[in-house]
Amino acid sequence: MASAATPSLLPQLVPTQTISPPVRVSIRTRPALLDSYNLDTEVADTKLIQILSKRLLGPTDVRGGANAIQHLITRVARYVWIIIDYSVPENDCEPSVTAFDLNLW
Repeated sequence: MASAATPSLLPQLVPTQTISPPVRVSIRTRPALLDSYNLDTEVADTKLIQILSKRLLGPTDVRGGANAIQHLITRVARYVWIIIDYSVPENDCEPSVTAFDLNLW
């Protein structure tokens, strides 16, 4: 795996096999990855989610619907931590999901 994940390297670092919902994904990376998009953090994390979602989840909808991505949290400190849900029922307080931990270093 490359030492620095830039937007151009993401297709090489992320598998192409799709995963089936409902899924919760924890993404951890360095702030430099978000900085490489030359956008505000709020826009850069959305861009990263879109790229990864397309690669991992296939056709998705970040606005809502049956195959919806829900962006739960982005925390930026020594590293960036982003949590997203894919097709997880909103009204279920303890949904049964398959969880994935994705590290992009």
